[in-house]
Amino acid sequence: MDTAKAIRYNAAARGVNFKLLELPAPYKTNEPGTKRFAEMVYIFQVLEKLTPDGMLGPITLAALKASDLAAGMKEAKAAKKATPKKAAAKKSAPKKATASSS
Repeated sequence: MDTAKAIRYNAAARGVNFKLLELPAPYKTNEPGTKRFAEMVYIFQVLEKLTPDGMLGPITLAALKASDLAAGMKEAKAAKKATPKKAAAKKSAPKKATASSS
């Protein structure tokens, strides 16, 4: 990877090809014109079997968004399964004891 080229590309692409806050974490918390950002993009490209150049171009951006969407859908399904249904929660709740006066 030509790190200097990737840094220049990513810094210039910000606001043109992508908006930083629209990227998934941890990309949106890192400045595109940095070595760290280029390395994160490079690692993602390797994992996704894309051309590993460290540049967040249109193909990598589409893969990144698709990957984030898929991860978000999995998390939502898991959260839905983990949430107990209201009716079941009401039935299993213990009844409060009442104080009796003698």
